[in-house]
Amino acid sequence: MHLSLSQHLKKFFYYNKCSVCNKTLDDSELYICKECQKLFKEQSSLKFFKDVYYIFDYDQNFKNLIKNYKFYNRKYLGFFISQLVDKNLKKIILENDIDIIISVPLNKKRLLSRGFNQVSFILDILNIEYSKIVRVKNTKHMSLLLDKNMRKHNISKAFYIPIDINKKNILIIDDIITTGSTIKEIIKELKISGTPKSITIFTFSMAHSYKKSF
Repeated sequence: MHLSLSQHLKKFFYYNKCSVCNKTLDDSELYICKECQKLFKEQSSLKFFKDVYYIFDYDQNFKNLIKNYKFYNRKYLGFFISQLVDKNLKKIILENDIDIIISVPLNKKRLLSRGFNQVSFILDILNIEYSKIVRVKNTKHMSLLLDKNMRKHNISKAFYIPIDINKKNILIIDDIITTGSTIKEIIKELKISGTPKSITIFTFSMAHSYKKSF
């Protein structure tokens, strides 16, 4: 594989280790080694648990991948993740006759520091249209809040729904579901603001903690 000038520059400026296993990358690899690419492709099957569609368990490999994508300026990984979710996501949209897709928004502070919304960027890559809801509260990172009630209070009244969702089939998309607090709050606000026909949830990865909460 021939690297473009921009890819060579990325390899020069960024840490030249695999985002998943930390192995040194060769000249044909960018951000993620071939072995890890193969592993993710083999594991990318659609799963379903308690009304939530997901692709990956939130294990150490996916944790490393999403951490590098979101926090370590490896936005290019969004193209790889989009390949992993593409087919199954479009299947969900088709089979559930989805009218409106909602990407879980970041608060303004986090969006400014990160520079992009990790879910919206992947939807843009896949040319999937989505509607924006507004995060009106600068919530703390949910990963920092271990107590269930603290998470619930943190996310309470954090969203505003500026779109007409009456009699629409809605799909909410997030990158990781851990306790489900964020998704539940969005669903609550959707039902306050209108009468959706159905609400479907899709996440790239599901944490074991979410399964244990039932």
